[in-house]
Amino acid sequence: MILDHIALLVAEIEPVLKRLADLDLPAGEIETFPGEGTREVYLGDPKRPALLLLLQPISEGPYARALAKRGPSLHHVAIQVPDLNAFAGQVKGWLLHPHSLESQRKANTLWFARPGVGTLLEVTSGKGGSGEGSVQVGVSLSDPELAPLLGLASAGGPVAGLEAAEDEAWIQVAGARRLLSELLA
Repeated sequence: MILDHIALLVAEIEPVLKRLADLDLPAGEIETFPGEGTREVYLGDPKRPALLLLLQPISEGPYARALAKRGPSLHHVAIQVPDLNAFAGQVKGWLLHPHSLESQRKANTLWFARPGVGTLLEVTSGKGGSGEGSVQVGVSLSDPELAPLLGLASAGGPVAGLEAAEDEAWIQVAGARRLLSELLA
């Protein structure tokens, strides 16, 4: 399993881009998706795994509701697995999100939710890029919202690019580590 991307839900994209400006992390074009109700930008080398996605709600809908309820936060973690159906049969504690009925048909993607965890899991079938990922993510073992992400290893091995953090969740880019709370402040 490989980390495809992590998505941060933010109030505004530009301030987060400024906080990341000193890192060597190429940013794509900011795109607007009216149907999704978001502005989005990917950061990182698209030829490598583990990109960073910034999501900004621009209209009423699930992203705006999530931001109002939880504030800026880790919205979802996307992983690639060799066999989507095998993964779905092995993952423990995660429930198939209703959105998966449509997303599997359109994009061979499943979405999972876990009771008590605000972060969603996006799973696609694929081999991903090669080499070290653009971003590594440290998930705090003491954070009940994020710690269950580390349990994904039981569904097919560790997720490359996702590791345990002793204290607070972090994102690492090109050797520079930023606390998630600082990026989202």
